[in-house]
Amino acid sequence: MESRDRLRAATLVAVIRDSDPVRAAKLVEGLIEGGLRALEVTANTPGAFELVERLGPWTERAGITLGMGTIRTVEEVERAQKAGASFVVSPHTDERLIEAAKARGLVSIPGAMTPTEVIRAHEAGADFVKLFPISAVGGPRFLKWLRGPLPDVPYWVSGDVALDEIEAYLAAGATLIGLTSALTAALEGEPAAAVRGRASLALEALSRAKEGRILCSLSAGGRPIPIGLKELRRLPGSEHTPLESLGVGLRGHGVRARLLLRSAAIPTGATVRVVGRGQHRNFPAQRLYDEAFLQFAVDGRPIADEDGGPLRLHLVGGGPVETINGLSQIEVVSG
Repeated sequence: MESRDRLRAATLVAVIRDSDPVRAAKLVEGLIEGGLRALEVTANTPGAFELVERLGPWTERAGITLGMGTIRTVEEVERAQKAGASFVVSPHTDERLIEAAKARGLVSIPGAMTPTEVIRAHEAGADFVKLFPISAVGGPRFLKWLRGPLPDVPYWVSGDVALDEIEAYLAAGATLIGLTSALTAALEGEPAAAVRGRASLALEALSRAKEGRILCSLSAGGRPIPIGLKELRRLPGSEHTPLESLGVGLRGHGVRARLLLRSAAIPTGATVRVVGRGQHRNFPAQRLYDEAFLQFAVDGRPIADEDGGPLRLHLVGGGPVETINGLSQIEVVSG
């Protein structure tokens, strides 16, 4: 399901709950301008359904995933679907709401707390299970303990999550993180401008948290060398190149692969296997030294898996650009 994949790629979900519908609209505007790609408007915000209906076409064109929260009845599921929401979130587990959401093509995210509730929600077809209120029961430690016996459930954590806790929740196994007070509480000045800055801080925290993620490995027959965002960003500035200057249709920037290949002691005369999502191809290592660029972001944002991410390899020789999506491994196979 496209909306589910887009949510997973966004990781952070801004939650808007406000007593003033005009202010709520400004908050949505500022959070999107700040770079967040997934937003939830709670149903107990006055005019929430009308706000989602009004924002729907604009957010869809911008690639924003928009949903509704605090959904407590089947009627509210129906209203959310008619308003144009892509997902519905509830503070509790109710199989009727999960069934109603799935029947209408919506991503279903019920709330749960105990292992019994989590299993009920998951087995009823929930796409994600929201642990709420997570801060009241131990935060990241609770999620870590819960994932021990229930590791196959995709968890959304919500409830007073702070920006400096994003890394800990991801390390504990959270798939999605709902942010409410961290983005919208105690704002000063014009609402849209205030939350725009907080959204940027949230994305910076997410980027730092994900720097340790291993994107691919390089091997010349010995122990594989893991490569993550940290290694890519530490490459000298001279290795970073605007992709637009290298090939038609490319966008963003890439980093040359040559220093990474050298660090893995891959000989220039070897033949290497490049493994991507659903494909693997052999190339002369010299060609990768000369032509290979790695791309992990577009317009400053990580590449979603469905767009060929999280890491893409481009070979930009004299002919058409060759691209390997979902790059996961480069290994010597001969020489």
